[in-house]
Amino acid sequence: MTRLAEELSDNRFGLFGQVTTERLAAPSPRWWISNAVLARAPVGTAFSAEHAASAGTSIDLSEATTRAIGEGAERYSAMNAQTPLMMIPMSSLRIEAPRCDPSEAGTAWLAPADGTGEVTVTELVTLAEGSTVLVPATMACLNFMPAAPERPITLPISTGLAFAPTLTGALWRGLCEVAERDALMRMWWCRTPLPRVTFKTSKRVPITLRLRLRELERSGRSVHLFSLTDDFPAPGCFCVIESPSYPRISCGAAVKDDLASACSKAIDEAVSLLAIAPHWQREGRRSPAAARDVTTLEDHAMFYADGEHRVAFNFLLDDAPAIEFDEVATTSWSEPTTWDDLHRLAVSFRDAHHWDVLWMDLTATEVKPYGHVVKVVVPQMIPLSPDHNAAYLGTARITQNRPIGGFNVHPHPFA
Repeated sequence: MTRLAEELSDNRFGLFGQVTTERLAAPSPRWWISNAVLARAPVGTAFSAEHAASAGTSIDLSEATTRAIGEGAERYSAMNAQTPLMMIPMSSLRIEAPRCDPSEAGTAWLAPADGTGEVTVTELVTLAEGSTVLVPATMACLNFMPAAPERPITLPISTGLAFAPTLTGALWRGLCEVAERDALMRMWWCRTPLPRVTFKTSKRVPITLRLRLRELERSGRSVHLFSLTDDFPAPGCFCVIESPSYPRISCGAAVKDDLASACSKAIDEAVSLLAIAPHWQREGRRSPAAARDVTTLEDHAMFYADGEHRVAFNFLLDDAPAIEFDEVATTSWSEPTTWDDLHRLAVSFRDAHHWDVLWMDLTATEVKPYGHVVKVVVPQMIPLSPDHNAAYLGTARITQNRPIGGFNVHPHPFA
């Protein structure tokens, strides 16, 4: 990753500009924040005021830089991918895409699953069989939105986009992110209490996690860690940080090969908001007034940043069952290292859960000497929704667990 940074970071000729790094100063927790802006945007964004950027956060400088570079490679490849698109009748789709519940406002502008007309699609490959399947482009292509009168099937999202030195590593990372967002959304919409991870008697907590917990405590912040592990085999963590100043609440989540890594990454995700949120204040940006006004991922974070909606977390923070880190950390998962390992895993998911693991290679020519960029899609899992008005509450995986009293009315807190 260091070689990639050295050879592809150049303000004039690189994939992205020079990586800039700063360390948050006291009284903030002393984390490293690395940033890079894509130096060459694709032709289609020539008149856009938006600058595609990447970032990485960690208590370790090299890890923060590595994450920023990896995300930069993902964004560059995804935005410049020459993905073949085609139009087919809606009735020809062979996958069941996520869908809204009839009560959601998003049903007015997302195409219904049984709709008529045509839909823009692209080809993905099934990891279990190796066959191709046509998938709505909004589920696979970053920032794609169809032209009227076609209505999008789902909202585009970067979930499942991953970079790694090996193809199997990239696919595993993308799959872990899809599973993380799915577990997070189901937990939130169904108001499912999670076991709180505690460290009172645990003796096997790695130093990398201990340092993070100590630094947050030193800065006067309370960190709540919850086990997000569900029917996906790798351990997951959901993190809520409560701060004495803005942003008063920030969240992060991760699925990794072991619980300590998942906890550390979830903490880093939550801390990244501590660096971003002060800019919102200086720009005079205001939190959305109501849940229906939450229409971007930043809106989701801003909705909770002033602490006024903490009540939304009561199902998690009040009287959560506790479990010691050492007890739950016994569950781990080894990252698949060969294509056969990954194939067997996909087959087991298909047979046990009816999950279709789909993928496409997006690696840009300039990135190929350094690794692979892929997009992973599992249509049966619940996507992270950038717009609260389209939370996909009509998807089978979540409707079968509809809670008494209905789904959570509060926007999810994840940005």
